[in-house]
Amino acid sequence: MKSALVIVDPFIYMNKGFETEMSNNFCHFLNYVCSLERKKGTKIIYSLGHRENDLMPQNNKKRDAERITDKSVNKFLNIHREDIITNADDLYNKAFDLNLSPIFFGGFWFGKCVFSHTIRIIKGQPKHWRQQLKIKPYVTMNLCLTLPGSSWVHYIHHANHKHFNHGGIDKRTFNYSMWGPSGFEEIKLQKNDYVP
Repeated sequence: MKSALVIVDPFIYMNKGFETEMSNNFCHFLNYVCSLERKKGTKIIYSLGHRENDLMPQNNKKRDAERITDKSVNKFLNIHREDIITNADDLYNKAFDLNLSPIFFGGFWFGKCVFSHTIRIIKGQPKHWRQQLKIKPYVTMNLCLTLPGSSWVHYIHHANHKHFNHGGIDKRTFNYSMWGPSGFEEIKLQKNDYVP
């Protein structure tokens, strides 16, 4: 099996101007990470939205002319020919067809879309696999950004956010990792570590 790094929702535009500025700057770091990981044989995947006919965010306005395409990816990301551009609904099939595992998730935004795309990998697998996932997903904390005013601890340990339907998957049971130049490393997060 081959590992993969999924960059979630790296849109050319975000919902608000300051979110676009944050993501543009973070893309330079993601390029560095992707460059090192490609050399190790990690498959790089850009997962945009949930279906091909999704609308791209643009300053809180839905514009029918702005459908998500491969041109929707942030212009600061260096996409290589061997990289994959897909969406959350097709992500599991791509991972299964290419025999990818583990899969590390990063991108925009932690606790929201990154969790949603991670859950698509879990829910895509047959129920009898879920105890021992064939495709093991990790949320890679230092390859994600949170929205301004958001709390890492809240999104890790709080009950599922009402705006995002995580489909009965308890996000507090996710696997987490961190990335460094030597690679990905699983980390354990315990709720009692954060109780004052």
